[in-house]
Amino acid sequence: MQELAKLLNTEPQLMVAMLASGGAAMLFVYIGIELFQTGWSSYDERYIQGAESTMESMFLTIPVQNLLYLSALCFLFVTLLVSYVSGNIIAGVLFGLCAFALPKILVVVMKFNRDKLFNLQLIDALNSISNSLRAGLSLNQAFEMVQEEMDKPIGQEFLLLNQQLRLGLPLEEALNAMLDRMPGQDLELVVTATNIALDIGGNLPEVFSNIADTIRQRHTIEGKVKALTAQGKMQAMVICALPFFIAIALNFIVPDLMRPMFETWYGLGLIGLILVMEAIGAFIISKIVNIDV
Repeated sequence: MQELAKLLNTEPQLMVAMLASGGAAMLFVYIGIELFQTGWSSYDERYIQGAESTMESMFLTIPVQNLLYLSALCFLFVTLLVSYVSGNIIAGVLFGLCAFALPKILVVVMKFNRDKLFNLQLIDALNSISNSLRAGLSLNQAFEMVQEEMDKPIGQEFLLLNQQLRLGLPLEEALNAMLDRMPGQDLELVVTATNIALDIGGNLPEVFSNIADTIRQRHTIEGKVKALTAQGKMQAMVICALPFFIAIALNFIVPDLMRPMFETWYGLGLIGLILVMEAIGAFIISKIVNIDV
């Protein structure tokens, strides 16, 4: 009877504790869902906004929202694949997070290659403009010659420039808009020199010719610097890739030796420390071998 009385006395307290715990858990889940939705929408907006400006500058008409869907698909695929191969879902999630950024990294690389090709074509474009002005054409007609005679991407950029000029946009604003789409030291020098020459007067053919020579000499110096630092860059790539190749080889040769790296918390922590140190080392080496001209 005494045990039954104790149970009856403690049961309301137990029910209250269970209800309080359940309510706290539901409140925690609700707040977590709200925070996740808020954070996801904010990240979605920033992700799309940054990618949209990059894709617009490359004249890509792919819906930017699809880039986010592709990132999520890469995350899911890599997470499932790595989890199945390694047998560890934590490692799969870590590799999946890296794969999530791959589509946006691909877009950034495409933009970088386009900017690089634009800077190489800029020298020929400046010479063409200078020769057209010497032949008696106007500046707008010289821009149209570049649009018609040169390939992408500089042909696309001058096409948009000419369209803006036809719509009545001032030349200075049109050139600044091009600089916003294709930021770089070479084009900034061209835009600044052109605006100054138009404001205070000057020999535009000589201005464009001198700028072309300056850019050509700077590219020559950059090529020499890259040749001199190529060995250091290759050594950095080998040093950064060596731990990963060793880990893959050991995983096939002695799998029991590498299994704790993926199945224990200290092994995963060691992998994270290795990645951080690799990133720091790569950053330091890049600062040493990358010389601005």
